Amino acid sequence: MNYKVSENYVMFRADGSNRIGLGHVFRCLALAEELKKIKIKSLFVITDFEKKIEEVIRDYGHEVLLMPAGSTIEEQISFSTKIAKAYRVKFILMDLSNHYFLSNINGYQSYIKALKAAGNVLIMIDGLFKDCISTKVNLPVDMIIMPYLGAEEIDCKKNQKIKYLLGLKYFIL
Repeated sequence: MNYKVSENYVMFRADGSNRIGLGHVFRCLALAEELKKIKIKSLFVITDFEKKIEEVIRDYGHEVLLMPAGSTIEEQISFSTKIAKAYRVKFILMDLSNHYFLSNINGYQSYIKALKAAGNVLIMIDGLFKDCISTKVNLPVDMIIMPYLGAEEIDCKKNQKIKYLLGLKYFIL
């Protein structure tokens, strides 16, 4: 594959499907649209669950790279780190608090560690209550966003190095 090289890409790592829902992808699309206004390009790395999701993202004018459905954590790590390096991505926003990653928290932790080891700034949108990964394990991310009512009350594994944005004032429309 030939990849574009640019200094002003933000990589979004989110998935969506009938089973997962589309909230993760549309939340990232809202952020990407705001970044577009200040001339920052968005690159979406999504799992190839449903072609329609790729089409929606492309309709908004954003680049999409598809990770094969059924990829192992190791394959996802390899794919994502290669893409981030090829695009010279510095910022990665991950919105992956879904059943797949919640059922494999150790794998998700490995994924995050690999992306961080590659020198990326990692921003994670976390879930709430049973879908909250950051209450289960410490993650080497730079920022955690929990844009939900009641998030301020959650006892995250507070790490002094992580910036926490908790509560409705961070809800992304």
